[in-house]
Amino acid sequence: MAWRWLRAKWGAGRGFGWRQTSPGRDEIRVALEQRGVPVEFSGALAERTAVQIAGLAAPAREALLDGVAIAVELQHSTRDQLTRNLRGVREVERMMGAFSGELSKLDEVLGVLSAYVRRMKSSGDGLSDRVLH
Repeated sequence: MAWRWLRAKWGAGRGFGWRQTSPGRDEIRVALEQRGVPVEFSGALAERTAVQIAGLAAPAREALLDGVAIAVELQHSTRDQLTRNLRGVREVERMMGAFSGELSKLDEVLGVLSAYVRRMKSSGDGLSDRVLH
């Protein structure tokens, strides 16, 4: 969507012009879609924006719609970045789980070796001063 809202030029026959009446929800929806707002969001945003846009002059209306389009663009880029970060976190969790499993195995092996060394040391014919290698 990379800043498609900038490409929405408001020349003749587009936008709201300098009319004094407030635009309808359908006009707002179309204007938002022309600025790059996805269709699945434009209807709900048009409903909410219609309340704020009533009574504004045409330049203020255009600025409000530009602001809504920018906010939607930023929300989408933030959502995409969050999704990538979440995938990374899940991969780290998976790796930490595998590492934890390997540490458990190592701990078990060290316990067995420790018991073996104690047994070897205790059966050393009274030669407890000797170092086992």
